[in-house]
Amino acid sequence: IKYLTNIGLSRKINEDSLLIGETPINLQSFDIERSIDISLITKTFFVVADGMGGHGKGEIASGIAIHTLLDENINIIDETDVNKILYKAKKNLDNYVVKHPEALNLGTVVAGVYVKEDSAIIFNCGDSRVYKYDGMFCEQLSHDHSQLQQLKDNGIEQLKNINRNIVTSALIGNPSEPDLEIYTKTISLKNNDQYLICSDGVWECMSIEEMENCLSNNKLSIQCLYNKVIEAGAKDNFSVIVLKVCIDE
Repeated sequence: IKYLTNIGLSRKINEDSLLIGETPINLQSFDIERSIDISLITKTFFVVADGMGGHGKGEIASGIAIHTLLDENINIIDETDVNKILYKAKKNLDNYVVKHPEALNLGTVVAGVYVKEDSAIIFNCGDSRVYKYDGMFCEQLSHDHSQLQQLKDNGIEQLKNINRNIVTSALIGNPSEPDLEIYTKTISLKNNDQYLICSDGVWECMSIEEMENCLSNNKLSIQCLYNKVIEAGAKDNFSVIVLKVCIDE
């Protein structure tokens, strides 16, 4: 498992948070990848939470989200359980707003992988993404909740002037807006497959071919992604986790 989170070149604070197994990472920024070599991982979350700067206090929202996922990682069996935990994270944001009314509408998008024994649950709410790289090609496994994706789903092809940053679902601290749109998918894990979890600060800065090229070099994949984002201007915070599946035959 390799990961990196960075403030970018234009922001004053990193509002992204990560959950790497039992390790929450909040309000940090580093330029060099970090890694954990764990031979046996089961019943574990790996999550990118991208705090929404436009709503204020994004770093608090993303922190509440990852800590909820960490605290509630008990007896998860299927996608329904993951949905319940994300609703619990939304409830915790609502409770924060009740105590801090000035934080109304603080929010975060999330994307992640919950690793079971030989399978995993992919999930997202918002426009952070999960990709699978099979050694040749990248496939997006998550499904964006964004205005752009809605138009694509409805068959609209003229998308040049659409704001890519308008999300249609996120974990928002607002008790009067209880609904969430959450995407989940259960997959089988295959040996040597890699899973990339990233914020829009990563995927917006490169083509799918550039992403594939970075992931093809396992030892330097994160640093390659980092370099691509910096070269593109790194206008946003950006975070990435790369998981490689190693299954004993």
